[in-house]
Amino acid sequence: MEFRWVYVTALKLNVRNLPNGDIVGSFDRYQNVVAAGPPRNGWQKIGWGPENSYSGYVSAKYIKNGDGTRAKCGGSIASPKSGPLLNISRPTGTSSISVHNRGDSDVIIKLRDQSNKIVVAFYLRQNEAYIDNRVPNELLLFTYANGKNYSTECGVFMDDMHANRSPNRNDYSLGTWTYTLKPTKDGNFRTQNMKIEDF
Repeated sequence: MEFRWVYVTALKLNVRNLPNGDIVGSFDRYQNVVAAGPPRNGWQKIGWGPENSYSGYVSAKYIKNGDGTRAKCGGSIASPKSGPLLNISRPTGTSSISVHNRGDSDVIIKLRDQSNKIVVAFYLRQNEAYIDNRVPNELLLFTYANGKNYSTECGVFMDDMHANRSPNRNDYSLGTWTYTLKPTKDGNFRTQNMKIEDF
């Protein structure tokens, strides 16, 4: 049997236990599911969940081959100017962060407070620097992601995205923190990989 990734094109798509059967759930637009075999009589058998442990049927006219994230986000690829990225309500402080991007791609920088809320976020193009002088005076976690083809719609890189974090929260009440992002064998700033969905 042939399996392939499909995504939902309807705003909400009902899942049924059998073709024309009882509704057992629903999927939102752009959600990815696995199609099992070709559609039959307008119905597509699908699988979802851990190792596709759940199965059901959806109307074949409301699914499309491909990746839902790429369909949703791929139409808004851009390279924004270096600067604030998210319109977030944040506490302001008197501390500063200065980041120089010497890596081989653009980056997204996020500082998170102790509850993991994003309090500072900005986009930084390759070979540019940015300074934010309104950083809250508290313990913050430095995180960054790099990649290719940034989606302004979804706030992620569509290709080759990697996310990293500092090992510990830093005390930003101490003044200015300066970071230079550049791959180097013996640098003084070691990061830890993090899951993209946690970024």
